[in-house]
Amino acid sequence: MHSTPYIWGQVYAVLHHLLRQKLTPTALNNAAISPRDNLGICLTRVPRVPDWADDRFTDLLANISADAKSAPLTLVQQGEFFLGYHHESSRPPNLALERSGRPSAPSTSSTPASQP
Repeated sequence: MHSTPYIWGQVYAVLHHLLRQKLTPTALNNAAISPRDNLGICLTRVPRVPDWADDRFTDLLANISADAKSAPLTLVQQGEFFLGYHHESSRPPNLALERSGRPSAPSTSSTPASQP
């Protein structure tokens, strides 16, 4: 099981994807210091949360204890935050569904029909 700061990093990577790369470096650094306090601010910038992201948020936030949510992160914990952030950022969003045991969305790629 991953540490709480690592999971917070994963949460913010999902947010970054939803905001289409518009999570500023300043907002991300603020989140690394105090993730719980900045979550609401970042969520208000998301126009719509798709089902896959809602499910992923639920899975991730279920692994964070209520006590851990309110504490500011130390420098070492901030490093763990960024590890979680970068690991989650490197995965396509549909992998979140596969990891949670739900079926992934069908592929929309089309292959050209073979010519006789």
